[in-house]
Amino acid sequence: MPKARNAGEFTIKFLEAAFNKEASSGEFFIEFDEKVWHSNLLKQFEDQGAGDVYIATFKHNDGHDSAASALLRVWELGERTGITYTRGVCPDVLMSKARAKQADSKQHMKESEFDEKTRAAIQASIHDVSEKLDNKASEIQGQLTCVEKGVCETIPHYQAEIERLKAALAYKTLECDRQEKRVADNTRLKNQLCEANQEIWSLEQEVKTLKEHNRLLHALDSARWIITEERALKRARAGADE
Repeated sequence: MPKARNAGEFTIKFLEAAFNKEASSGEFFIEFDEKVWHSNLLKQFEDQGAGDVYIATFKHNDGHDSAASALLRVWELGERTGITYTRGVCPDVLMSKARAKQADSKQHMKESEFDEKTRAAIQASIHDVSEKLDNKASEIQGQLTCVEKGVCETIPHYQAEIERLKAALAYKTLECDRQEKRVADNTRLKNQLCEANQEIWSLEQEVKTLKEHNRLLHALDSARWIITEERALKRARAGADE
């Protein structure tokens, strides 16, 4: 992250990144030692070849909750893809908060796995009961035929509904991505305006300084001229007295 006017580089205090080669995407958590303009960071990513960049900052005074959630998101992507990169040292408070969130997330996953196993056991038990009931299939064959027909008619309906919902979800996701891009672009323009105003203020200060220097130079020239004239008058008087 180079600074403006060849003033060096911004120091990265901590960076955690994860990549998804199949999606050609990445997640980055970066903490700088100094304040970095949103537009400068965006430009740096774009200069490196990024096609669509979304930058988020974290809430103040929330006990590192939002920052820990973002860091956990990077970790989870890294666990799925196995492609990670770390630079610097994560602050202890943030690390503790993120680890606590990670443990809680994994606990929920274990509970979900337990629920899946329980459902599988129930389904297996139902299957055993079904096999026992098959001994009486001849007595209720007519009713089963009607049930099978109803199921065959119902499944295509639900399959069509599932496809419709998938298409609606894909469209909604695309709209959300577009809205995030618009928000990011507006934020970038706002930050660029702030930077321009800051540059204008700096230039105005330089102009004021130059005007003051110019005024002092004029005053110095006037003083020199007066001193020169006084010396010339003194020499003329001295010559007249002789």
